[in-house]
Amino acid sequence: MSKRTTQKEAERLYRQNGFILMGEYKSRRIGSKCEDSNGFLHSKSLGNIIKTVNNNPNHTCKYIAYVENPYSIHNINRWLKINKGNYRCLNEQFISSNDMLDIIHDDCGTTFQASWNRLSQREKRSEDIYRHSARCPFCFPKYYESMHATALKDVWVHEYPDTIVEDKSYVHPITKRVRPTDIVNHSQKVAIEIQSRFHDNPETQIRDKEKKQFWTNKGYKFYAIDHRDYTILEAIQIFFPYIMKIPDYINFSFSNRINLFIVQDMINEGKSVSKIARIMGYESGTIYQALRTKKLYYSEKYPTCASTPVVQLDLDGSFIASHKSLAIAGAYNGISSSSIAYCLKKDYTNICCGYLWVEREDYENGNYIVPTPEVDKFMIPVDKYDRYGNLLCSFSTIREAANTITTPYYSTKIYKNAKEYDKDINSNMGIWRFPDTQNKKAS
Repeated sequence: MSKRTTQKEAERLYRQNGFILMGEYKSRRIGSKCEDSNGFLHSKSLGNIIKTVNNNPNHTCKYIAYVENPYSIHNINRWLKINKGNYRCLNEQFISSNDMLDIIHDDCGTTFQASWNRLSQREKRSEDIYRHSARCPFCFPKYYESMHATALKDVWVHEYPDTIVEDKSYVHPITKRVRPTDIVNHSQKVAIEIQSRFHDNPETQIRDKEKKQFWTNKGYKFYAIDHRDYTILEAIQIFFPYIMKIPDYINFSFSNRINLFIVQDMINEGKSVSKIARIMGYESGTIYQALRTKKLYYSEKYPTCASTPVVQLDLDGSFIASHKSLAIAGAYNGISSSSIAYCLKKDYTNICCGYLWVEREDYENGNYIVPTPEVDKFMIPVDKYDRYGNLLCSFSTIREAANTITTPYYSTKIYKNAKEYDKDINSNMGIWRFPDTQNKKAS
């Protein structure tokens, strides 16, 4: 029988293979708490470690968070502190690399979700420089440059009214094209460029060096501020250290940023994206993009097509019925619930299949508008011709003509065919012309 490995001998073997034994050694097959060379904890058996190292002598412990490791959350928090600063993982259990983790940014108190794969992913910034992705969505929003540039421009103009934004002093000596500089103050002899990931391009970096050379030759101090390295306030404090908070006079209204706190609260309350967009004045696509990139997340209360209560009105705004959900409304009227859902996304033109549809909450609060009646484009006369230009019959309205054909949407097809009279659109449904346009074509 082989001699049982003692605690002291186990410690030596763990250390010899790149680990420090932290707990009680039990056997070669049972995992023991140990620490790798980077300070991350694992539960590895001595036999597993020796086998791995024997197969690959240059082996390093690549993975710090995995399902079999009971110390995964501890390792994630250590990794966050080393690579990201004041971030913490709030989860108690690690499920998988793709599972969402709750992360808090202690600097601002923002809580957001990100997978371990996304947290540990590295984005290449230049030849030898990387940064880790998935940062605080409040302090580091997706659209950095417009926010940082807007803030710095507004502050500089406020503090030094003679500041010029998008200064056109620099003209490329060969192409003769103007290369604007973001912020220039000639009295202070300061030139500032707000840089983004687009400046990581080698060609762009050459142009940036040429611009920097232009200003330094004139005796100006040139600053290239990479917005990925600073929060908005930190960027301001580079030049104005006495400013302790982002000034209220800065106008962010035209930027792509959305208030993630308020939007997430509205989602948690059960408001739809389209409703939030109307209330906040945002583009729906901007909110959906934040949801796709996990800066926002759907709550259990988020309304689905099957659960949104809706009120059915006629085109004059008179009440017809109230339905518990879009699904019930669609089934009751023989309409696709997705068609009703689509029309609810439109701003105050919520008409589908001859009815006006309003979410029940908006109806009860009076937050809807009855559209002004429009002239029906299908209530005009139309003539039908054969392919040789012979008149077959005339109709007083397009709708009357469409009723002679059973295929759906023929009103639209007839209208389009008649409108494009200069194009002889031949089809099985014949050739349609407005009476006046046929006369024009004949002449």
